[in-house]
Amino acid sequence: MTPPPRPNTPKETASPPETVSKPPLRALTETIAAKARLPTVSADRCVHSHINDARCRACADACPLNAWVIDDERLGININACDGCGLCVPACPENAIACDQALADTGVRSWKGHTALFRACERTDLDAADCRIPCLHSIGTRELLHQYRCGMATWIITNADCDACLRGRGQRLSESVQKTNTLLQSRSLEPIALVALEPAQWQKILKQSTPCQSGPVSTRRNFFRDALRTAINTTRDAAALAGDEPANSTPPTASLPETGPDDLFLATPNIDPTRCNGCDACVRLCPHQAIRLKTTDSEPCYQIKAQYCTGCGICRDACDQNAIHIAALALRPQAVALAQGHCPACNIRYHLPTGQLRPDGLCTICARTRHGRQLYQVLR
Repeated sequence: MTPPPRPNTPKETASPPETVSKPPLRALTETIAAKARLPTVSADRCVHSHINDARCRACADACPLNAWVIDDERLGININACDGCGLCVPACPENAIACDQALADTGVRSWKGHTALFRACERTDLDAADCRIPCLHSIGTRELLHQYRCGMATWIITNADCDACLRGRGQRLSESVQKTNTLLQSRSLEPIALVALEPAQWQKILKQSTPCQSGPVSTRRNFFRDALRTAINTTRDAAALAGDEPANSTPPTASLPETGPDDLFLATPNIDPTRCNGCDACVRLCPHQAIRLKTTDSEPCYQIKAQYCTGCGICRDACDQNAIHIAALALRPQAVALAQGHCPACNIRYHLPTGQLRPDGLCTICARTRHGRQLYQVLR
Protein backbone atom coordinates (compact mmCIF):
# COMPACT_ATOMS: atom_id res chain seq x y z
CA MET A 1 0.00 0.00 0.00
CA THR A 2 1.17 3.38 -0.83
CA PRO A 3 1.30 5.77 2.13
CA PRO A 4 -1.20 8.59 2.15
CA PRO A 5 0.06 11.82 0.78
CA ARG A 6 1.54 14.14 3.40
CA PRO A 7 -0.38 17.30 4.01
CA ASN A 8 1.03 20.42 2.53
CA THR A 9 2.70 22.28 5.38
CA PRO A 10 3.39 25.92 4.77
CA LYS A 11 6.99 26.92 4.78
CA GLU A 12 8.17 28.79 7.83
CA THR A 13 9.07 32.23 6.73
CA ALA A 14 11.31 34.35 8.87
CA SER A 15 9.53 37.39 10.29
CA PRO A 16 11.06 40.69 9.29
CA PRO A 17 13.31 42.15 11.93
CA GLU A 18 11.72 44.73 14.18
CA THR A 19 12.90 48.21 13.46
CA VAL A 20 13.45 50.47 16.44
CA SER A 21 12.92 54.07 15.53
CA LYS A 22 15.45 56.32 17.15
CA PRO A 23 14.10 59.36 18.95
CA PRO A 24 14.63 62.70 17.30
CA LEU A 25 17.74 64.58 18.26
CA ARG A 26 15.75 67.21 20.11
CA ALA A 27 13.89 64.64 22.20
CA LEU A 28 17.17 62.94 23.03
CA THR A 29 18.68 66.27 24.01
CA GLU A 30 15.72 67.06 26.26
CA THR A 31 16.00 63.65 27.92
CA ILE A 32 19.67 64.22 28.68
CA ALA A 33 18.94 67.72 29.93
CA ALA A 34 16.17 66.42 32.20
CA LYS A 35 18.58 64.02 33.87
CA ALA A 36 21.17 66.77 34.20
CA ARG A 37 18.77 69.05 36.11
CA LEU A 38 17.77 66.54 38.76
CA PRO A 39 17.01 68.24 42.08
CA THR A 40 19.56 68.32 44.87
CA VAL A 41 18.68 68.49 48.56
CA SER A 42 20.50 70.45 51.26
CA ALA A 43 20.26 68.07 54.19
CA ASP A 44 20.94 70.75 56.80
CA ARG A 45 17.91 72.74 55.62
CA CYS A 46 15.42 69.92 55.21
CA VAL A 47 12.76 69.78 57.91
CA HIS A 48 13.27 66.04 58.37
CA SER A 49 16.85 66.63 59.52
CA HIS A 50 15.62 68.74 62.46
CA ILE A 51 12.99 66.47 64.02
CA ASN A 52 12.07 62.85 63.46
CA ASP A 53 8.32 63.47 63.65
CA ALA A 54 8.18 66.04 60.85
CA ARG A 55 4.98 65.80 58.84
CA CYS A 56 6.19 67.84 55.88
CA ARG A 57 5.48 66.20 52.51
CA ALA A 58 5.64 69.30 50.36
CA CYS A 59 8.07 67.88 47.80
CA ALA A 60 6.19 64.59 47.47
CA ASP A 61 2.80 66.29 47.17
CA ALA A 62 4.07 68.67 44.47
CA CYS A 63 5.69 65.99 42.30
CA PRO A 64 3.37 64.95 39.43
CA LEU A 65 5.35 61.73 38.81
CA ASN A 66 5.60 60.55 42.44
CA ALA A 67 9.38 60.56 42.20
CA TRP A 68 9.92 61.53 45.84
CA VAL A 69 10.00 58.72 48.40
CA ILE A 70 9.20 59.55 52.03
CA ASP A 71 8.82 56.96 54.77
CA ASP A 72 9.79 56.55 58.42
CA GLU A 73 13.45 55.94 57.58
CA ARG A 74 14.39 57.98 54.55
CA LEU A 75 13.72 60.81 52.18
CA GLY A 76 14.89 60.18 48.65
CA ILE A 77 14.13 60.60 44.99
CA ASN A 78 13.73 58.07 42.21
CA ILE A 79 16.00 59.45 39.51
CA ASN A 80 14.41 57.20 36.91
CA ALA A 81 10.99 58.75 37.51
CA CYS A 82 12.09 62.39 37.88
CA ASP A 83 11.98 64.51 34.73
CA GLY A 84 13.46 67.64 36.30
CA CYS A 85 10.31 69.76 36.12
CA GLY A 86 11.34 71.70 39.24
CA LEU A 87 7.90 71.82 40.87
CA CYS A 88 9.35 70.59 44.15
CA VAL A 89 11.62 73.65 44.42
CA PRO A 90 8.98 76.28 45.28
CA ALA A 91 7.00 73.76 47.32
CA CYS A 92 9.80 73.30 49.87
CA PRO A 93 9.27 75.87 52.65
CA GLU A 94 12.92 75.75 53.73
CA ASN A 95 14.40 76.23 50.24
CA ALA A 96 16.22 72.91 50.67
CA ILE A 97 15.74 71.78 47.06
CA ALA A 98 17.52 73.23 44.05
CA CYS A 99 17.38 72.45 40.34
CA ASP A 100 20.00 73.71 37.93
CA GLN A 101 17.99 75.58 35.32
CA ALA A 102 20.76 78.12 34.56
CA LEU A 103 18.34 80.93 33.75
CA ALA A 104 18.86 83.27 36.70
CA ASP A 105 20.23 86.19 34.67
CA THR A 106 18.77 85.46 31.23
CA GLY A 107 15.52 86.41 29.60
CA VAL A 108 15.64 89.99 30.92
CA ARG A 109 14.54 92.34 28.15
CA SER A 110 13.24 95.82 27.62
CA TRP A 111 9.73 96.04 26.20
CA LYS A 112 7.66 99.23 25.88
CA GLY A 113 9.93 101.06 28.26
CA HIS A 114 9.67 98.39 30.97
CA THR A 115 12.15 95.79 32.07
CA ALA A 116 10.45 92.41 31.87
CA LEU A 117 11.31 88.78 32.37
CA PHE A 118 10.45 86.51 29.45
CA ARG A 119 9.73 82.89 30.30
CA ALA A 120 8.36 80.06 28.15
CA CYS A 121 7.40 76.48 28.89
CA GLU A 122 9.72 73.96 27.28
CA ARG A 123 6.73 72.17 25.76
CA THR A 124 5.83 75.12 23.57
CA ASP A 125 8.65 74.13 21.17
CA LEU A 126 9.73 77.74 20.77
CA ASP A 127 13.21 78.68 19.67
CA ALA A 128 14.16 80.67 22.76
CA ALA A 129 16.77 78.75 24.68
CA ASP A 130 17.60 81.65 27.00
CA CYS A 131 13.96 81.98 28.13
CA ARG A 132 12.69 78.39 28.12
CA ILE A 133 12.35 76.53 31.43
CA PRO A 134 10.95 73.06 32.18
CA CYS A 135 7.75 74.35 33.77
CA LEU A 136 6.44 77.84 34.46
CA HIS A 137 4.78 76.64 37.64
CA SER A 138 8.21 75.98 39.15
CA ILE A 139 8.38 79.75 39.76
CA GLY A 140 7.17 80.29 43.30
CA THR A 141 6.76 83.13 45.75
CA ARG A 142 10.42 83.04 46.75
CA GLU A 143 11.63 83.51 43.17
CA LEU A 144 8.99 86.16 42.46
CA LEU A 145 10.05 88.23 45.46
CA HIS A 146 13.73 87.77 44.62
CA GLN A 147 13.21 89.11 41.11
CA TYR A 148 10.96 91.85 42.49
CA ARG A 149 13.78 93.08 44.72
CA CYS A 150 15.97 93.15 41.60
CA GLY A 151 13.47 95.44 39.88
CA MET A 152 11.58 92.80 37.86
CA ALA A 153 7.88 93.49 38.34
CA THR A 154 6.69 92.32 34.89
CA TRP A 155 6.64 88.73 33.67
CA ILE A 156 5.76 87.88 30.07
CA ILE A 157 5.05 84.18 29.75
CA THR A 158 3.71 81.59 27.36
CA ASN A 159 2.81 78.01 28.05
CA ALA A 160 1.41 74.89 26.47
CA ASP A 161 -1.89 73.27 27.45
CA CYS A 162 -1.52 73.10 31.24
CA ASP A 163 -4.91 71.44 31.65
CA ALA A 164 -3.68 68.42 29.69
CA CYS A 165 -0.31 68.31 31.44
CA LEU A 166 0.44 66.52 34.70
CA ARG A 167 2.54 69.47 35.81
CA GLY A 168 -0.50 71.75 35.77
CA ARG A 169 -2.40 69.89 38.48
CA GLY A 170 -0.69 71.61 41.40
CA GLN A 171 -0.28 75.26 42.29
CA ARG A 172 0.17 77.30 39.14
CA LEU A 173 2.23 80.39 38.49
CA SER A 174 -0.87 82.59 38.41
CA GLU A 175 -1.74 81.47 41.94
CA SER A 176 1.79 82.18 43.16
CA VAL A 177 1.65 85.66 41.62
CA GLN A 178 -1.72 86.30 43.26
CA LYS A 179 -0.35 85.23 46.66
CA THR A 180 2.74 87.40 46.21
CA ASN A 181 0.65 90.40 45.18
CA THR A 182 -1.45 89.98 48.32
CA LEU A 183 1.72 90.38 50.37
CA LEU A 184 2.86 93.38 48.34
CA GLN A 185 -0.48 95.19 48.31
CA SER A 186 -0.82 94.86 52.09
CA ARG A 187 2.31 97.04 52.22
CA SER A 188 1.06 99.45 49.52
CA LEU A 189 3.70 98.22 47.06
CA GLU A 190 3.31 97.91 43.30
CA PRO A 191 1.98 94.47 42.35
CA ILE A 192 3.63 92.08 39.94
CA ALA A 193 2.22 92.09 36.40
CA LEU A 194 1.82 88.69 34.75
CA VAL A 195 1.23 88.85 30.99
CA ALA A 196 0.26 85.48 29.48
CA LEU A 197 0.42 85.26 25.67
CA GLU A 198 -0.03 82.67 22.98
CA PRO A 199 3.25 81.13 21.79
CA ALA A 200 3.20 82.88 18.41
CA GLN A 201 2.45 86.28 19.92
CA TRP A 202 5.04 85.75 22.65
CA GLN A 203 7.67 84.90 20.04
CA LYS A 204 6.80 88.05 18.10
CA ILE A 205 7.12 90.31 21.14
CA LEU A 206 10.36 88.59 22.11
CA LYS A 207 11.86 89.54 18.75
CA GLN A 208 10.65 93.12 19.15
CA SER A 209 12.20 93.50 22.60
CA THR A 210 15.84 94.30 23.25
CA PRO A 211 18.11 92.41 25.66
CA CYS A 212 19.13 94.28 28.78
CA GLN A 213 22.67 94.50 30.03
CA SER A 214 23.68 91.73 32.37
CA GLY A 215 25.29 94.18 34.79
CA PRO A 216 25.32 97.87 35.63
CA VAL A 217 27.51 100.30 33.78
CA SER A 218 30.73 100.99 35.65
CA THR A 219 30.33 104.64 36.59
CA ARG A 220 31.35 106.66 39.61
CA ARG A 221 27.78 106.67 40.93
CA ASN A 222 27.48 102.89 40.61
CA PHE A 223 30.87 102.46 42.29
CA PHE A 224 29.82 104.38 45.42
CA ARG A 225 26.39 102.75 45.36
CA ASP A 226 27.97 99.28 45.38
CA ALA A 227 30.32 100.33 48.17
CA LEU A 228 27.37 101.51 50.27
CA ARG A 229 25.46 98.29 49.58
CA THR A 230 28.51 96.26 50.66
CA ALA A 231 28.74 98.22 53.91
CA ILE A 232 25.04 97.67 54.62
CA ASN A 233 25.34 93.93 53.98
CA THR A 234 28.40 93.72 56.23
CA THR A 235 26.53 95.47 59.04
CA ARG A 236 23.56 93.16 58.55
CA ASP A 237 25.79 90.07 58.73
CA ALA A 238 27.39 91.38 61.92
CA ALA A 239 23.95 91.93 63.44
CA ALA A 240 23.00 88.39 62.50
CA LEU A 241 26.07 87.00 64.24
CA ALA A 242 25.22 89.07 67.31
CA GLY A 243 21.80 87.47 67.46
CA ASP A 244 19.74 90.49 66.43
CA GLU A 245 18.32 88.63 63.44
CA PRO A 246 18.61 85.10 62.06
CA ALA A 247 21.88 84.38 60.32
CA ASN A 248 20.16 82.37 57.59
CA SER A 249 17.43 84.78 56.46
CA THR A 250 15.90 82.53 53.84
CA PRO A 251 12.21 83.29 54.53
CA PRO A 252 10.69 85.09 51.53
CA THR A 253 9.00 87.83 53.56
CA ALA A 254 12.12 88.65 55.61
CA SER A 255 13.18 91.26 53.05
CA LEU A 256 9.80 92.98 52.73
CA PRO A 257 9.40 96.29 54.56
CA GLU A 258 7.19 96.46 57.62
CA THR A 259 4.73 99.29 57.16
CA GLY A 260 2.14 98.74 59.87
CA PRO A 261 -0.30 96.39 61.60
CA ASP A 262 -2.05 95.56 58.31
CA ASP A 263 1.01 93.79 56.87
CA LEU A 264 0.32 90.23 55.79
CA PHE A 265 2.86 87.44 56.05
CA LEU A 266 3.32 84.24 54.11
CA ALA A 267 2.93 82.12 57.24
CA THR A 268 2.41 82.94 60.90
CA PRO A 269 2.68 80.60 63.91
CA ASN A 270 -0.12 81.02 66.43
CA ILE A 271 0.24 79.76 70.01
CA ASP A 272 -2.83 78.72 71.98
CA PRO A 273 -2.15 79.91 75.56
CA THR A 274 -4.71 77.48 76.99
CA ARG A 275 -2.72 74.51 75.67
CA CYS A 276 0.88 75.74 75.92
CA ASN A 277 2.93 74.25 78.77
CA GLY A 278 5.94 76.56 78.41
CA CYS A 279 8.42 73.87 77.34
CA ASP A 280 10.11 76.25 74.83
CA ALA A 281 10.53 73.47 72.24
CA CYS A 282 9.25 75.79 69.51
CA VAL A 283 11.79 78.44 70.51
CA ARG A 284 14.72 76.02 70.43
CA LEU A 285 13.82 74.20 67.20
CA CYS A 286 12.74 77.04 64.90
CA PRO A 287 15.57 77.37 62.33
CA HIS A 288 14.84 81.07 61.76
CA GLN A 289 13.95 82.21 65.29
CA ALA A 290 10.43 83.10 64.26
CA ILE A 291 9.32 82.32 67.84
CA ARG A 292 11.46 83.94 70.52
CA LEU A 293 11.41 83.88 74.29
CA LYS A 294 11.66 87.43 75.55
CA THR A 295 12.75 87.62 79.18
CA THR A 296 14.63 90.93 79.32
CA ASP A 297 11.58 92.99 80.28
CA SER A 298 9.56 92.73 83.45
CA GLU A 299 6.84 90.90 81.49
CA PRO A 300 8.24 87.82 79.70
CA CYS A 301 6.46 86.61 76.58
CA TYR A 302 6.68 84.50 73.45
CA GLN A 303 7.38 87.00 70.68
CA ILE A 304 6.33 86.10 67.14
CA LYS A 305 8.59 87.31 64.32
CA ALA A 306 6.25 86.44 61.46
CA GLN A 307 8.58 87.83 58.79
CA TYR A 308 10.98 84.95 59.51
CA CYS A 309 8.38 82.18 59.38
CA THR A 310 8.50 79.90 56.32
CA GLY A 311 5.59 77.68 57.33
CA CYS A 312 7.85 74.63 57.64
CA GLY A 313 5.79 73.30 60.55
CA ILE A 314 8.68 72.28 62.82
CA CYS A 315 7.18 74.13 65.79
CA ARG A 316 3.77 72.59 65.17
CA ASP A 317 5.11 69.05 64.82
CA ALA A 318 7.36 69.35 67.87
CA CYS A 319 4.61 70.62 70.17
CA ASP A 320 3.19 67.64 72.08
CA GLN A 321 0.30 69.76 73.35
CA ASN A 322 -1.01 70.69 69.87
CA ALA A 323 -0.78 74.31 70.96
CA ILE A 324 0.55 75.71 67.66
CA HIS A 325 -1.13 76.09 64.32
CA ILE A 326 0.21 77.90 61.26
CA ALA A 327 -1.96 80.34 59.34
CA ALA A 328 -1.27 81.34 55.74
CA LEU A 329 -1.43 84.96 54.54
CA ALA A 330 -2.33 86.28 57.97
CA LEU A 331 -1.55 89.25 60.16
CA ARG A 332 1.17 89.16 62.77
CA PRO A 333 -0.19 87.38 65.87
CA GLN A 334 -0.02 88.95 69.29
CA ALA A 335 2.71 88.00 71.71
CA VAL A 336 1.84 85.40 74.34
CA ALA A 337 2.36 86.84 77.81
CA LEU A 338 4.06 84.55 80.32
CA ALA A 339 3.92 84.31 84.09
CA GLN A 340 6.89 83.00 86.06
CA GLY A 341 6.57 80.42 88.80
CA HIS A 342 8.72 78.50 91.29
CA CYS A 343 7.84 74.84 91.76
CA PRO A 344 7.86 73.85 95.47
CA ALA A 345 8.35 70.17 94.58
CA CYS A 346 11.38 70.18 92.25
CA ASN A 347 12.63 73.66 93.20
CA ILE A 348 12.95 74.95 89.63
CA ARG A 349 11.78 78.17 88.06
CA TYR A 350 9.46 77.91 85.08
CA HIS A 351 7.04 79.99 83.05
CA LEU A 352 3.55 79.41 81.70
CA PRO A 353 1.10 81.56 79.74
CA THR A 354 -0.59 84.11 81.94
CA GLY A 355 -3.52 82.59 83.80
CA GLN A 356 -2.22 79.00 83.57
CA LEU A 357 -0.30 78.86 86.86
CA ARG A 358 -1.64 76.26 89.29
CA PRO A 359 -2.79 77.31 92.77
CA ASP A 360 -0.29 74.89 94.36
CA GLY A 361 2.55 76.34 92.26
CA LEU A 362 3.62 73.00 90.77
CA CYS A 363 5.25 72.95 87.36
CA THR A 364 3.64 70.98 84.56
CA ILE A 365 5.93 67.96 85.02
CA CYS A 366 5.37 67.63 88.76
CA ALA A 367 1.66 68.24 88.34
CA ARG A 368 1.43 65.43 85.79
CA THR A 369 3.76 62.84 87.33
CA ARG A 370 3.43 63.75 91.04
CA HIS A 371 7.22 63.59 91.05
CA GLY A 372 7.50 65.81 94.12
CA ARG A 373 5.27 63.60 96.31
CA GLN A 374 7.11 60.42 95.31
CA LEU A 375 10.46 62.04 96.05
CA TYR A 376 9.19 63.14 99.48
CA GLN A 377 8.10 59.59 100.31
CA VAL A 378 11.52 58.19 99.38
CA LEU A 379 13.38 60.73 101.49
CA ARG A 380 11.05 60.15 104.43
